[in-house]
Amino acid sequence: MRALILLLSAALWLSAESRMLVDRAGREVIVPADVRHVATVGGTPALNSFIYLFGKADTLVNGAEPPLSKMPFWKHQQWFDPKVLSRPQVSRNPPDWTPDFEKLSTLHVDVALVNDTLAADVLQKRGYTFAVINWQGERSIDQSVAFLGQLFGMQERVVRYRAWEKSIRERIDQAMAEYQGERSSALYLRLGQLNLPMVSTANTMIRDAGGTAVAAQVPMEHVNITLEQLYAWNPDVLFVWSAQDVALAYREPKFALLKAVQNKAVYIVPMGAHFWTHYTPEQPLGRLWMATKLYPERFADVDVRREARLFYEHFMGVRLSEAQLDSVFALQP
Repeated sequence: MRALILLLSAALWLSAESRMLVDRAGREVIVPADVRHVATVGGTPALNSFIYLFGKADTLVNGAEPPLSKMPFWKHQQWFDPKVLSRPQVSRNPPDWTPDFEKLSTLHVDVALVNDTLAADVLQKRGYTFAVINWQGERSIDQSVAFLGQLFGMQERVVRYRAWEKSIRERIDQAMAEYQGERSSALYLRLGQLNLPMVSTANTMIRDAGGTAVAAQVPMEHVNITLEQLYAWNPDVLFVWSAQDVALAYREPKFALLKAVQNKAVYIVPMGAHFWTHYTPEQPLGRLWMATKLYPERFADVDVRREARLFYEHFMGVRLSEAQLDSVFALQP
């Protein structure tokens, strides 16, 4: 009888003080009823972007330190999280991203968000409460948003986000519904390194924007290609990493015969809280932007700059200035 009473008491305590969630890896996670201290361990800029979507930058206990903080996306993350560079960094520098337990041990952490099960296993052995929020699969953005909605008790934000994402998808589908021409082909790459970052994500976005992804059969992420392969694909449009890549495309004779170069169709991927082609809730904006570059005549009435301003204001609670929007679209350093 006493054991039953203790069991019931524990159940009542759990319901009042904490909750059980299931993370993106299918693991059960016990978190406080009111989550106030979140660590993003590994893949930090991407994971942070989801925290910003819910207006919860004040829950983050970690940030970035030099040399990581010198990478370009941190400048933009400060718009949504002004204290991000004043908090300790709890992961090693990329591409390693392993947890820094010396830093973590100094912080109060309700739950640590990680992007793979390997990091989760390491945290589990140290006794940390963690949740896996990974980016594999076409529905990873939606599923991650849904999990964060549960974590913060903000399901209404999830509903609004899904409605917005659906509206973007429908606008693209409607514009392309009666299109009878040849589909524009495209590739996303770091031109200077001939590297394909986040290739599966980029391929999906190009497809959803109405285009043909020339790297659709590439089986691995972040692969390097040869110049010969680039010319074999010879895409109509190139989406590139930086302004330096654009300059390189038009300066280097070895790229001169590419169709995208000859068509003046080499574009820098926008970057807000993160690169729009990477793991971020900004991906729908990235698809719409891609569509305007692949089929400018069919999307002539779309003002992506305005769409971006509305998104950041409505979801992340920040109204970007004209100079900040210039920076998102890489029109200024």
